[in-house]
Amino acid sequence: SPFVFPPTWTFVLKAFFTLDGIGKTLDPKYDLTRLTSPYLKELLDLKDGNAFQTTLSRVLKRAGWRPVDFNMAITQPRRIAKIE
Repeated sequence: SPFVFPPTWTFVLKAFFTLDGIGKTLDPKYDLTRLTSPYLKELLDLKDGNAFQTTLSRVLKRAGWRPVDFNMAITQPRRIAKIE
């Protein structure tokens, strides 16, 4: 089968769909996607799974450093030492 979910995910998804249905029944303006989007965005922004690494990446990006530049600044001295 192409999609294999752990059993706990199945129950969690069912709970969310049930809550979404109840919310829409009680209030037609209810939108679970709109309510959860800031939290989901924050989770997706932590792509590395590490808050420090993600924050460092953001700071370097704002400073104009690309990951390639940061990598070169760290590894270049070792490369030069090997040439000598």
